[in-house]
Amino acid sequence: MPEHDEKPAAIDRAIKAIKDNPYGYGVLLIIILFVAHWAFTSYLGPKRPGAFLERTSYENTVYVQVYSDKTGTKNYYLPGDVSRGENGYTISEVSWPNGGDSTFDDCQITLGKRSECLITNSKEFENYDINSNDIDKLLAMPSYYIQLTNNVVTK
Repeated sequence: MPEHDEKPAAIDRAIKAIKDNPYGYGVLLIIILFVAHWAFTSYLGPKRPGAFLERTSYENTVYVQVYSDKTGTKNYYLPGDVSRGENGYTISEVSWPNGGDSTFDDCQITLGKRSECLITNSKEFENYDINSNDIDKLLAMPSYYIQLTNNVVTK
């Protein structure tokens, strides 16, 4: 049984292998950096879209720009509930200054680009049969064009 001051033989062999290999310290440094990057982006990174070392999965309230049409002549800067996961960013709801909200069925959005999202809490959507083949009625559904920003709502 080794004394408490002695290193286990496996650690001695690993240190000797690193010292004897001319690339040993470089390989060790790459491994350490990879593990640190993984840990930081999984657990410690910022919850802000587009941030350096952004977390790979989170939910947060960020500001989005909401456009009522494709031309973008009028837009609103509103807080929205955004989540990031394997498939990128999705938005579930935006809050209006008058206390109302618009909900979306996990609409995919992109940082800096407009994405069309159907409003799922509208009267037209409530009366729509999702199994219907009426494409004209679906195209007439109210929608917004939403652009994700990297500004987080501070509470």
